Amino acid sequence: MMRAALITAAIAASIFISGAASAACPPQPPLQGVEMVFVNKPPVIINDQSSAALGGYQISTTFARSQNEIFTVGGLHLSELAPQYVVSFEISDGGGGLVCIAPVALRVSIEYAPRVMIASEHAPGSCRYRTILDHEMRHVNTDIIAFNEFLPQVRRALEESARKLAQMGPMQASSIEKAKGMLVDAVREKLVHEIEEFHKIRFVRQQIIDTRQQYLLENKLCKQGE
Repeated sequence: MMRAALITAAIAASIFISGAASAACPPQPPLQGVEMVFVNKPPVIINDQSSAALGGYQISTTFARSQNEIFTVGGLHLSELAPQYVVSFEISDGGGGLVCIAPVALRVSIEYAPRVMIASEHAPGSCRYRTILDHEMRHVNTDIIAFNEFLPQVRRALEESARKLAQMGPMQASSIEKAKGMLVDAVREKLVHEIEEFHKIRFVRQQIIDTRQQYLLENKLCKQGE
């Protein structure tokens, strides 16, 4: 938040034009608010890669293993966040042929499109397939719960940050796009920070599902070859 404010101040200083007595920005328009949209897409089930192939993916969660045990990867839960954001601006007359620009609204859309991968050795309908699918869907549901809890915090943080972005100008009209870009960068930096904080919470919750004890319990649910 402080870094965003400092960036804005540096930009304002670089494009501010003094010396024109008639040039002055009107009062800064109020921020209309921050709209948050969570697009929750249904999981895509993939069953065309072997256990060995799934073992080649980098798995975030880890667990302690005994030297006497061999674990193979039966399934994976893959998901990426795709945040998009649009900043709306108000351009006003700064006098003397100059203009002023201020952010007035922010819309953020975060898409969650999970993929559940089940090793091809396990045919749909088999006990192993169902057990692995249930495990991976726990990951999906944990993500969704975490998103719904955390998104209001993201919205509040972005709104607080956006309210501190000062109106810029007076400036030449040719500087508008540069000013827009830098104001958007300040919003993006805050959004990236909040998403990184969310990933920390998300990881802790997902790790609870991926434990040695849980894997051993699930392994006992199906007989050999089922």
